[in-house]
Amino acid sequence: MLREAYIEAAWKRCHDDYRLDPHSAPSGEHIGGTALKHRREELALFERVARVEMHRLFGQISHQVAQSQTAASRYVLLLTDAAGTVLDVFTDNANAEAARAVNMAPGFIWDERHQGTNGPGTCLHDLRSRVVHREDHFFTCNSRLTCSAAPVWGSNGELLGVLDASCLDCDDSRASQVPTIALVSMSARIIEQLHFTHQFRDCLILRFHERPELVGLPYDSLLAIDDQGRVRAVDSTVPAQLGASFGTAGNTALTGRSVADLFDISVDRLFEHAETQPFAIWPITHGGDRHGYASIWPAKPVTSRARPRAIPPAPAEKPAIPRPGAKPPRPYPPTLAAIAGGDPAMTENVWRAERVMNKDINILLLGETGTGKDTFARAIHRASDRRSKPFVAMSCAAIPETLIESELFGYEAGAFTGARPGGMRGKALAAHGGTLFLDEIGDMPLAIQARLLRLLEEKEIVPLGSNTPVPVDVRVISATHRDL
Repeated sequence: MLREAYIEAAWKRCHDDYRLDPHSAPSGEHIGGTALKHRREELALFERVARVEMHRLFGQISHQVAQSQTAASRYVLLLTDAAGTVLDVFTDNANAEAARAVNMAPGFIWDERHQGTNGPGTCLHDLRSRVVHREDHFFTCNSRLTCSAAPVWGSNGELLGVLDASCLDCDDSRASQVPTIALVSMSARIIEQLHFTHQFRDCLILRFHERPELVGLPYDSLLAIDDQGRVRAVDSTVPAQLGASFGTAGNTALTGRSVADLFDISVDRLFEHAETQPFAIWPITHGGDRHGYASIWPAKPVTSRARPRAIPPAPAEKPAIPRPGAKPPRPYPPTLAAIAGGDPAMTENVWRAERVMNKDINILLLGETGTGKDTFARAIHRASDRRSKPFVAMSCAAIPETLIESELFGYEAGAFTGARPGGMRGKALAAHGGTLFLDEIGDMPLAIQARLLRLLEEKEIVPLGSNTPVPVDVRVISATHRDL
């Protein structure tokens, strides 16, 4: 049987180096109890951000299977550490017992020495994405299994582990796994970026790529910059991007260097970008003649960097004495970074919002009642380039159906009985230049939704009682708890 060269090499290792018998059962080596608990605690950040992405990946693969012409397959997602020990497993209830029966559970070791040629193990050995399909597996008991595995890299060249998608009972061809390995590899890259930005939340994150439309997406490269403008860490893609320019592909040659040594930008200019135009994309040169595009992402609210000149301390102020009966001061509204906190899911939501909030893209927030959709919408507005313009909110569920149209689009004088003599502008026009927040959009009548489409597509409204379109410049954020 003709196999891929890397499969042949893995089989040779299993025969010659590990002395395994393909017709026997895998050893089922397992780490449990305190040892596994400590290992998972050491990699808690890795496991936490990975689980968010595994949830999304499982949905993508399930959708992919549903769209194919084949019967539904039984997929299991595995996350291992750099030694092949399973940290986390993601599947549905119907396949949980079958996964456990083939040692796909936390604590089992899936390197080649214990499980023969397999997706996670061969990926760990080769440090590359690998597909191990059916009879590619060394042990015959795994010959119905198909694995698609990709390495997950941490900062400065550290291997965190492997992300794997395994089909427990695969009838498809090897070629059919091309979309799966592509999805897994992309998810591995997303996990790398989430882990990097969480690990270096106290640093500025410089993101760059040769093409401006790919800055801020999983294809770009990341550097963590400390408060002195030095490179504290780089992600797995940076050495290949900068190595040729600086005579090495290693991480040690890049960390600790001033950002001014790597790019045509001074440290002061870099911090100016961070303070005045975070997330903006601008051209940058590295290596003298290599051109690309960069963006500065503050992982937490950016404060002004200390300048070398001495600044005398301000005189101490006496605390204000509140007047009797005075209301306490309102708390400062939370920023996007504060909303995210340390939660991986919210961090990803913030990441997505920051990516689109200054583009001509409207936003839909989905979440249960009481989860803070209004707070999140206001934080997006305050972080966007529309922050100095109005934020106008309207609840589609709190206004009677007969009044929603006039509330949203306004009306001319005498448009209907009871109308104000001078007419009314409406929420859309009141938000001109800023953000219009439509809460509970799922409760908006269909007829009004059709009129809303004109606002979204044509950037204009027609007030009730008028035939003249009025141009409106608004960014629309909608929210709902319904399944639209």
